[in-house]
Amino acid sequence: MASSLAPFSPFNVEDDSTATVQRWTKWKKRFENFLLAMDIDDETRKRALLSHYIGSSAFDIFETIKDTGAEKDYKKAMDRLTKHFTPQRNVDYQIYLFRQARQQQKGNARSIYHS
Repeated sequence: MASSLAPFSPFNVEDDSTATVQRWTKWKKRFENFLLAMDIDDETRKRALLSHYIGSSAFDIFETIKDTGAEKDYKKAMDRLTKHFTPQRNVDYQIYLFRQARQQQKGNARSIYHS
């Protein structure tokens, strides 16, 4: 006999793309705490709940990721999703951006202290 599933908010792929890593990390921690609170130890059930609760947009992405493991491999599925939502940084480009930084003038100091 199936019981009703507890509510849990999905991972919103469309939200702020500049903070995807932080949002994914937070969602992942909340989901793993949810599994712990629901006393779910079975890897197959964990993976099934992951694919259910992740939401339709993220599930579509998950379906396109290669090598997510067998149906009972929750850890590999979660690792692949984490890798997808944590893009690699181009170190050379980051160095370039850092070197392009220039100090901006704050304005005339006299005008700040003398009205």
